[in-house]
Amino acid sequence: MMHTGKTRGPKALALGLAALLLAGCSAPTPAPSPSSSASASAVPLIVTAGPVPDAANPGENEVLAQIYAGALDAAGIPANVAPVASPGADSLAPLLAGTADVVVDYGASLLETVDTSQPTESPDVPKQLAAKLPAGLTLLDASKAADSDALVVTKVTAQKHSLKTIEDLAKVCAQLPLGAAGDFATRPDGLGALKGTYGCTPLSVSTISNSGNALVLALLRDNVLVADIHTSSPAVEENDLVVLEDTKKIWPANVVVPVIATNAVPQRARDVLNKVSSTLSTEDLVALNRLTTGKQALSPAEAAAHWLKDKGLAK
Repeated sequence: MMHTGKTRGPKALALGLAALLLAGCSAPTPAPSPSSSASASAVPLIVTAGPVPDAANPGENEVLAQIYAGALDAAGIPANVAPVASPGADSLAPLLAGTADVVVDYGASLLETVDTSQPTESPDVPKQLAAKLPAGLTLLDASKAADSDALVVTKVTAQKHSLKTIEDLAKVCAQLPLGAAGDFATRPDGLGALKGTYGCTPLSVSTISNSGNALVLALLRDNVLVADIHTSSPAVEENDLVVLEDTKKIWPANVVVPVIATNAVPQRARDVLNKVSSTLSTEDLVALNRLTTGKQALSPAEAAAHWLKDKGLAK
């Protein structure tokens, strides 16, 4: 039976885990699947995850797959984690091929792949996505956790140019070089949307990888003065960066959503997956990404186990 004890916020989660690591304690591993004869004989559900948008937070999708699978296990529903999708891969392919039962994905990114005609600024991405999924697949409840595009600047740049919104940025855009990962420079909802909606054409646009914090370092060293750093990145808070408000909503929240093979996932399992989604927030993603990077990084499975316990979804 699912434990529904009192939960704590993501900051408490991060602080508690930091104290654990500093104390030299070993991190717990995910709880094993229940050993009852009923659950032992059940065929495990296979859980995987889609590619991280722009590879902005590498490993985030692995943590998400572990969280949703771990919640199922904790509820007595056996689940195994399959390798997550690499950048550019078709995340729905495993569901359609029958090699996975649950795919944890990102709503706006997935909508772009299943319906290229859909405007990216759609105010109700989950509703649009649910209507466009291939037959045999079902979208479950969307979470509030988002890995979305966001333009950020340093405090010095914000103060110098009086920047609080992207509309403010548009007034001085031609003076400022911009850095971004992935295909931001070429995709319609990247640089194209910035130019078309805000009239913001940067002085230059550099494609800089997210690996090794290269994009963040370029911003901090003033190699670029504006950067597309995603909302679930710990770098925003850690470096006291200023997120410019997207007042015209060119980037909908790219929220985490589970998609299932309709006939493979029973209602009891759907309820568990929806419970995870109702609990997961962007602040949680930030905390989890922080915990799985750095010198004392936890594995995705360890970070997921801590989160599930902290939120009362596992013992």
